Amino acid sequence: MSTPADRFCNYLSMYEKFLNEHAKNTPSFSRQAWIPIIEDAISRLEAGVQAENKQDESQGEMVPALNIKGRTTVNFTKTDDGWHWFVNGEDKGAIAENEEKIIYKISCIIFDNLDCPVITHNTFLKKLDWNNDEYYGNKDEGKKSRMQRQISELRRKTGIDFKYDRKEGIIIPKNLVKSR
Repeated sequence: MSTPADRFCNYLSMYEKFLNEHAKNTPSFSRQAWIPIIEDAISRLEAGVQAENKQDESQGEMVPALNIKGRTTVNFTKTDDGWHWFVNGEDKGAIAENEEKIIYKISCIIFDNLDCPVITHNTFLKKLDWNNDEYYGNKDEGKKSRMQRQISELRRKTGIDFKYDRKEGIIIPKNLVKSR
């Protein structure tokens, strides 16, 4: 039996095919006009899924939100033994036992900015209160910077392909969505 979320995803897929076909046959057709309508429908669906998740949480279960094809749902949540990343509903283990750990602070910044394709270095520098030497390290020494090491550790623990770019910042994979 399919869930309302499954039915909605199927509907969106069919609707996308319709829009693509209509765009081919109608030169004046604008997909842009439909974006607010689709975004509203998605936000209504997400609100319904969040309500279902809250109900499941009250029963002590952690469930992934909407599993949209090609998307990876993530959550960063406190549990009994510390802060955990959940990827498509799978617990990736404790990232940090307490909120004083640097990896916790970096995870919070990333999770809060998941909707950005790139989180600038300045964002981290300001929120972590690091100086440039701490953050970037000395590239002449050939060692990874403190931030690079933290991002590598986060990537290893979560399986999420966060990338450190010396010029841009931390690059967030395009397929990530918050589960809540």
